[in-house]
Amino acid sequence: MLEQGSASTSTAQQMEVMAQMSDANNAAALRANDAAQRLDRLAAQMQQVVAVYSL
Repeated sequence: MLEQGSASTSTAQQMEVMAQMSDANNAAALRANDAAQRLDRLAAQMQQVVAVYSL
């Protein structure tokens, strides 16, 4: 019975670690999305600047 309780505790701990990792991955994905959107806006601004000098 002690082994079953220990295994259950271990499983719960591992699930908590996985949940934390999932949260961290989600946060990283949101940051990457924000960075991509900023780069997209910057690229559009750069195109506007370069368009002024087009022949």
